[in-house]
Amino acid sequence: MNKQMYLYNAEATVTKAVWVDEKTELECKALRHPELKHWCGYVGIRADHRLYGVDYNDRELTGVSVHGGITYSDTDDGKVWWFGFDCAHVGDFVPGSAGWFAPKNDYTTYWTLEDVQDETARLAEAIDKLGAK
Repeated sequence: MNKQMYLYNAEATVTKAVWVDEKTELECKALRHPELKHWCGYVGIRADHRLYGVDYNDRELTGVSVHGGITYSDTDDGKVWWFGFDCAHVGDFVPGSAGWFAPKNDYTTYWTLEDVQDETARLAEAIDKLGAK
């Protein structure tokens, strides 16, 4: 078993984490993709935030640096608008890929839940700064 599979197996039963970012007080969550098993990180904003409803491809978000770029924006309940990123890019270890998406070797990186929480905090800080403009 290689290092990446070991890291995945250590947390394979965890599928979700929800928290409030201490620095920005924005809602955050990490969800494991149901089939490919990689993590995705999300930052939620309320309707009073100036970026509420902004598409992730909008020029206003250009320059936000997060792993693989922002790849998601939508609401799940009409109250919170979520911006997200995923850890299924070239060079990422994707546990459920069955060898077709990324090689299962030590040249790929498995993003642990802790890694994704740290990256989500970076995204929260960037979203918070943009909202203050």
